[in-house]
Amino acid sequence: MILHRYPISSLLAVACLGLSVCGTSVLAENVNVPIFDWGVRGESADEVTPIPHAGHDWGALYSGYTDFWQEQHDIGGIVGVMLRNDTGPYDGTKDKDALSKIINWMSDNDIELDYVFSDFESDTTWENVDAMISLIRNHPNPLINKAKIGQYSAFAAPVDLSRHWNNMQNPDPAERKNGHTPNRVKEHGLFMKAAQFNVDVSGLNVAMPNPYPYEYFSVHSGSYIWDDYKTPNVRSSVFWAPIERLSSAKKNLPEGQVLIPWIAGFVSWDNYDAPEPNVEDRKALLQHMRLRGADGYYSLASGIPSLTNSEYRLEMKAAWEELDGFFDSTSDSEYLILDTDKTSGVIYSAVRKGNVIRCLVSNLSDADHIVNFPEQIPYEFDEDQIIATGTHKMFKILVSSKMDVDFEEFPIGWQLDTLGVNGPDGIEYCVKNSAYSGHNSDKVLTPVDSGYTPKAWVFGGKTGLESDDIGVYYAKMVGGNGVGFAPVVIDEDETENPINGVGWQRQGPLSIFYWGSFKVRPFISNGDMYKANNYSINANNWYEVKLVVEHPENTVGIGKWSIRNLTLGETGWTALTFDNEATDSVVEYLTSVPLHLSTGTSNDSFNGWYVYAYDKNSQIDDLKARNYIE
Repeated sequence: MILHRYPISSLLAVACLGLSVCGTSVLAENVNVPIFDWGVRGESADEVTPIPHAGHDWGALYSGYTDFWQEQHDIGGIVGVMLRNDTGPYDGTKDKDALSKIINWMSDNDIELDYVFSDFESDTTWENVDAMISLIRNHPNPLINKAKIGQYSAFAAPVDLSRHWNNMQNPDPAERKNGHTPNRVKEHGLFMKAAQFNVDVSGLNVAMPNPYPYEYFSVHSGSYIWDDYKTPNVRSSVFWAPIERLSSAKKNLPEGQVLIPWIAGFVSWDNYDAPEPNVEDRKALLQHMRLRGADGYYSLASGIPSLTNSEYRLEMKAAWEELDGFFDSTSDSEYLILDTDKTSGVIYSAVRKGNVIRCLVSNLSDADHIVNFPEQIPYEFDEDQIIATGTHKMFKILVSSKMDVDFEEFPIGWQLDTLGVNGPDGIEYCVKNSAYSGHNSDKVLTPVDSGYTPKAWVFGGKTGLESDDIGVYYAKMVGGNGVGFAPVVIDEDETENPINGVGWQRQGPLSIFYWGSFKVRPFISNGDMYKANNYSINANNWYEVKLVVEHPENTVGIGKWSIRNLTLGETGWTALTFDNEATDSVVEYLTSVPLHLSTGTSNDSFNGWYVYAYDKNSQIDDLKARNYIE
C-alpha cells in the first residue's frame, strides 16, 4: 500500500497519527457507518471511525486504545483493529501477539469486536492472514469469533480486468498462498489470468479491493497493450479502472460478505503519466462505488500535494453523505448496473430502492453524450439529455406512481365510482372506446351524457415524490369545448365523499381545453385564468398535456405547460406561453404561471386527480405523475 513518489513520512505523520496521547478521544458522529481512514487511528473530529493500529503505533493495550474501544462499545459504535506486517500473528517483528492480547482483553471486558483489518504486504502475507483468521474464528467468545475480517486488496473475483497489464493476475489469497498456476481465460480477445478466491477456505468476510486512481492505469488508453479494448483517453482510464475493480468485487461478492473498498485521491507511479483527478472526478468516483454496492470505505490518503489528507477525508465524507437520504430508505437496495463500458468513456451506475432510482452518469469521453438509460432503468426522456464531455450528472428517477391511471385494464362500460373513484358526479363517467384517431388506446374515460359538466375525484395514492422534487404530470385529452385535469390532495379517510375534505388548499393547478383555447388556473375553483397565446386547440383532436410543478420552500409554486397534438403525429413538445386574462390592457407572454400552493399541495402530497369534461365528446386518458428530470 505504497504511494509512490511521495514518501510515507510526508503523507502520514507517524508520530502523531491522530492518536489520543492524553487518553481523550473524540468519537465519530456516525458511529455505525463503516467509514475509516488510515491516518485517523485514535481520535476523530466527527469525520470517521478510528481503527487503532494497535501494537504498531503504541502498545496493543495502550490506555488510549482501550479507553476508546470501551467508549465505542458503550455508545454502540464500531470497534475495530488494524494489523500490520510487524503485528502479524505469524511472524510480526514488533508484537506478533498483539491480536491475542486485544481479543482476550475485549473478551474479559464483554466488548464486541466488529472488524479486524490487516495490511499484510510481505512474503508471509497469507501465513499471517491464516493465523489472524484462526485466532478470531477459534476464540470461544462469540463477541470475538463473529468479527468481520478483511485483508488489503483481497476480494473474490476470477478476473480483474482493471489490471494495467493484460497478463497480470488478480491479487487473491487462494492463488498466492497455494502457489497455484492460474488458468487463462480469454476476455475481449486478450488472455487474462484467472484465479478463484476460495472464500470458504480463507475465512475472510470483508472484501477489500483497492480501487485507487493509480497513475499506471493510464495504459488502458493505449492500443499497444489493449488493442481495441481501450479507453478513449488517459483521464477516462484512471476513472474507469477503479470502478471496474470495485464492480468485479461486487459481482463476485459471496453471500454474507460486506464490501469495504480502499480509496485514495491519487496514487502516482514512476514512469507513467496521468493527471490527478479533479474534485468532480474524485467525488463521482466514490459515489459510483456506493451506487455499485460499497457498504463503506477505508481511505488511505489524498496523494495530491495540493490537497491535505484531512481535506480529502472531509471531501469524501461529504460526497458519500450526499446519498444518505436515498440509502436511508427502508426499501431493499437493488444494484442495477455492475458492468462497465471501457471503450465509450461513459459510466452509468444506478440503485433502485422501491420505486425510486438514483443514477449517476459520468462522461469522460471526448464528446458530449446523449443519456440513454440501459434497460434496467424504465425511463424515457421527453427530450434528449446531454451530458457535456468531462462532466458528471446525478439523476433521480421515479419509476412508477400510484397516481398513474390507465383505463386499459377495465372493461367497456365500467362506471367510475366502482373503481374506488368518487366525486360530485362520479357516476356520470364510464370507460368507453376512444372516439377519435390519434390515441393508441381502445379504452378511455368519457362522460355518460352530453349537455353538462361532470366532475370526478380519482383517488390513486401518493406519487413517491419528495417535497423538494419537481413534479411532472401528464394527461391525454380530446374535446375542444371543455375537458381538463388537475393533480390534487384527497383525504384518504373521506374518499366516499372527498369533496367535503378537499378545500382550496388541497387543490392543484387546473389545465383545461375551453372552446378552442388552452387555459390554466392556479387552482381548480378560483384564481386568475391564464390563456395560452401560442397554441390553439382543435376539436376532436387528441393532445397530450405536460404540466411541470415546482414547489419551492415558500407557499407559491410555479407551473409550466407543454403540449403536443397526437392526432397530427407531433412527437416534440411546444412550450406554452400565457396571457393573464385579468389584465385586459396588457398582453403578457408568460413562460410560467404562479401557483398558489400551500404545504398541503406540494408534489409529495398529491395523491389523486380531478377530472372535468363538458360533454360525451370529451375524453381523457393516461394520467401520469413523474419526477421531472432536466
